[in-house]
Amino acid sequence: MADLSRRAITQIGLMNSAFNIEFFYDATANQVYLLEINPRISQAHTDIFEKVHGISHHHIMLNLALNRRPKALDYNGKFRKGAHFMLRTFEPGVVREIPSGEEIETLKKKYPDLAIKLNVKVGMNLDEMRGQDSYSYELANIFLGGKNQEELLEKYNDVVENLTFHIDYVEEEMLY
Repeated sequence: MADLSRRAITQIGLMNSAFNIEFFYDATANQVYLLEINPRISQAHTDIFEKVHGISHHHIMLNLALNRRPKALDYNGKFRKGAHFMLRTFEPGVVREIPSGEEIETLKKKYPDLAIKLNVKVGMNLDEMRGQDSYSYELANIFLGGKNQEELLEKYNDVVENLTFHIDYVEEEMLY
């Protein structure tokens, strides 16, 4: 992915600019696809950089703006791995219950690094959500850190298992 990133950025001629690249990994085919290149930093990544590097990636953008060559960020954060998980559902429906403040606070006591942003409210029709892709609905954004990928995924799975989402899914009519 790093090699593909270098080649793509070189090919399009992006220079002296912060950017981020999104990839999609198809585990079945063991194939990586480049989804998009954004000629800006992503606000959604700030938490991850702070968890892993101990400093926001805004530092890089600021150095570029001041015409300074940014230095590679050291691993001075609390964690070696950080992630932004997008909890999704793939069927349309109406949200009937979302995680309570108590559920979220209990999880934050267990995982102090946890940050959760709920994207749905009770009564919301998922088909009416704005800014969604064409095949899924983003229920929440979950930010976590871990010493390695295994710990990170264990924490994520525990968080998801302890968040209450109840959705009345709409049965789609079959067209003949």
